[in-house]
Amino acid sequence: MSIESHFQRLPLHVAQLIVNHVLHGSGSDLFGGPKPSLKPLLWACRNFRTIVFSQVSGSFKLWLDRHQDQLKSEWRFTPLFYVQTSIPKYRFAKELSLWLDEQSVYSGKILDMLLRESYDVGTFPMVRSILFRFMPLPLPEDGAEVESVDIDSAAAEANFNAFVQHIKLMAPNVSNIKVWGSDDRRYQPFTPSSRFQTLSARLYMLTSHIGFVSTSENLRIDLPLNLIHNVVHVNHDSSECNDQVFSLIRYCAPTLESLALSARSFDDRLASLICADNGAYTTYPRLLTLRISSYSNADSSSEPTFKNAVPFPSLRHLHINKYYTFGDDVLFRGNSTTLKSLQLVLSPFAVDLLTRHKVFTPTSHLNLQIVKVKHITGLIERSFHAAADNYMRFVLMIGPNAVVRDIGSRKTADDFHGIQPDTHLLLRSALSLFAEHPWINVLALSDTRLELWDGFNIIKSLPLLTDLHTDGITFGEMPHDVTANELPAYVVTTYGSASERFRCWHIIDYRTGGYEILASCVLLLALVCPSFSYFAHPYSLRKQIYDPIVNLSKSARFEPFMPRLERLFSRWQH
Repeated sequence: MSIESHFQRLPLHVAQLIVNHVLHGSGSDLFGGPKPSLKPLLWACRNFRTIVFSQVSGSFKLWLDRHQDQLKSEWRFTPLFYVQTSIPKYRFAKELSLWLDEQSVYSGKILDMLLRESYDVGTFPMVRSILFRFMPLPLPEDGAEVESVDIDSAAAEANFNAFVQHIKLMAPNVSNIKVWGSDDRRYQPFTPSSRFQTLSARLYMLTSHIGFVSTSENLRIDLPLNLIHNVVHVNHDSSECNDQVFSLIRYCAPTLESLALSARSFDDRLASLICADNGAYTTYPRLLTLRISSYSNADSSSEPTFKNAVPFPSLRHLHINKYYTFGDDVLFRGNSTTLKSLQLVLSPFAVDLLTRHKVFTPTSHLNLQIVKVKHITGLIERSFHAAADNYMRFVLMIGPNAVVRDIGSRKTADDFHGIQPDTHLLLRSALSLFAEHPWINVLALSDTRLELWDGFNIIKSLPLLTDLHTDGITFGEMPHDVTANELPAYVVTTYGSASERFRCWHIIDYRTGGYEILASCVLLLALVCPSFSYFAHPYSLRKQIYDPIVNLSKSARFEPFMPRLERLFSRWQH
């Protein structure tokens, strides 16, 4: 039997293992180089094609060109999809964006164009998310012809209903709808018609996920609540969150499982998430994920309190990318045993409040596995003065069993050109406290260019550490009375077997010190960390760093230690 026949008869689970190995296995370049080609596999077996195509991440865009009176398209896929196939690529898209205007819906133009271009039933079988971007109409002087439509007529109603129904048929498996109202200086300001909210509501009814995105000050979410049912997810990303947004969220509270809010400023409105205008508290019994993000550093002029309210009893993931501006511990009530991941930005006010309410103790939040905490620049000086260890004790008490920790600072606009001095104070304090948290697997020190010697101390303090993330790495000063030729022996003598598990140091900026310094750091780390392989970077460093590593390993200073480096070079060769 030929090898081709064997391939054709491969079970699905075996094909899955082979594809996973090609994509993620040891055959990949440790320095981020190109993956082995999948193209030969695609034509070897139908199961290979099924698996590979299921992992394609792509988007398809359709937009109405008013000037040329036609529907145009554009597609983008991951590099994984650079293969030849007779199947139209848009059939593998998982995201669809449709740029149109209201008039084209009520007049029937957009539906006619979709049908004319054969975007018919089942055209997008893999699409899970659709973004409707409603554009303003062209300015009269642009010469684009825009039909006049009576939006209250029976014909407009029929076209409106037919369009919504066709979207469901065209993408039968859609699970996420987003509506975006966009401004464009080339066009008239986008002003929704009196029917726009009904149109949005009907589109949202196609799914249990509501996504609302807006760059338009004229667009307000004010959906007829009687048309909204069984909403599971709400994602609001706009310049502001108005009262109608919070009314919708509270209305959906019984069924919501995830909620994401992002705005330039909330202007004290976050209290509306928990308390309605009549003073009644809202409970979200099924909410698992809450994300709140703001671009403003000073959202609140008051800190509301909520006596006896327990709004999020089932919360598993709480991510707050803004200052904590509630006046009590309301977000943490009733979920100390359910929280799995937490992201916080700490101000002096937040540290004092959370400490006063005893939110985090050595025996609370024991199921927290991922903790990301950023402090406001200068917090150490303003709040704790020189006692950085007090702050670190507080931070490490947040989820005492967490295996992934991200500790850093949130910079202001004036801070982006330098590393904050209090970061190093925190590091010195952390080293003395890590012994109490030996189970940390992944540690991120944001906004820090760590010295190699501090890295050694961290790795030795955390025996289960596998990955370390920093902005960069510097060599630092040479140890006292140690020459460059004596350095490998010094590292081996001082740090011994620092860690059997540490494998990767992730950096963003590799320019400090240059490739020669990085090569030296790789070899020194490999001497005392047998599993260490490389510095991970968003861009491959293989070509730049490989030759310096090989040349340096052959030098007199490293040659006596080649047996310790054999595992490193063995991994590179595979």
